[in-house]
Amino acid sequence: MKKISMLLIILIISMSLFSCSSKSTKDVIVASSFPIYDLTKRVVGDKYEVETFTPAGVEPHEFEPTPSNVAKLHDAILYVENGLGFEKYELDEEIRNKTLTLSEGIEVIYSNHLNGGENTKEIDPHIWLSLPNAIKMMENVYNKVKIIDPQNESYYRQNYLNNKILFEALDSKFASELKNAKSTYLATTHEAFGYLCHEYGLTQISIMGISTEDKPTPQQLISIQEEINDKGITTIFSEELQSEDFAKSVSETLNIKCDVLNTIEGLTDSTSASDYLTLMAFNYQRIVEALC
Repeated sequence: MKKISMLLIILIISMSLFSCSSKSTKDVIVASSFPIYDLTKRVVGDKYEVETFTPAGVEPHEFEPTPSNVAKLHDAILYVENGLGFEKYELDEEIRNKTLTLSEGIEVIYSNHLNGGENTKEIDPHIWLSLPNAIKMMENVYNKVKIIDPQNESYYRQNYLNNKILFEALDSKFASELKNAKSTYLATTHEAFGYLCHEYGLTQISIMGISTEDKPTPQQLISIQEEINDKGITTIFSEELQSEDFAKSVSETLNIKCDVLNTIEGLTDSTSASDYLTLMAFNYQRIVEALC
């Protein structure tokens, strides 16, 4: 009996050790979309696994999560979102109670676009397309995780400060290069770059509104084309996650160049190895080439 009892004890201990060793040692944080993932990961580093809720290549404005998608949020220690209506889906109270909204403390701007011929005051949610805003968003992550994991507060703080330096350097470089701009007008298909324009004294002229579904009326399109022509704009920008057909049609009509900017809402096959800073640097290079 003693031998049998000892074997049982060894078996129980072995099973227990296997169970502990097979379990992940890191809690999971789920970020609503790629920019939220990138800014969160920069702060938490290797202390947490960070996953993206919106699948790669999917337009976040249009993402409709399935029950299995939502189940992943219930297992996470934290759900991080942009806010300001960017995430269109509804979440239950349990998930809302562990949600960090990165737009908190950021001054919002509103769309200047006519929606279906009507004046509608719509908040622009694309706050991450301003480097100073992105720094504030990382600060919001830091202020949250230092409460969740106070033992590693200094680690999170150093990650935040190191990235803040990188972001400020790119911001300063772009501002310096734009001093030589021949034009201060940025023509885009999607009204997503208002915060970027606001930081550097640029004016955005967009064909579509905040939502990519806000198509202009024929009369609005004529008016926009006249404005682009009157202001001597030489380039119109489409975006990475959308078809370039519409922008190409406008560019051919006006005999101007068509180029691409990245809203950094998600990655594609061509940008899968990129991160937030490299994509912002790409945008800045394109804008400088078009305006200077």
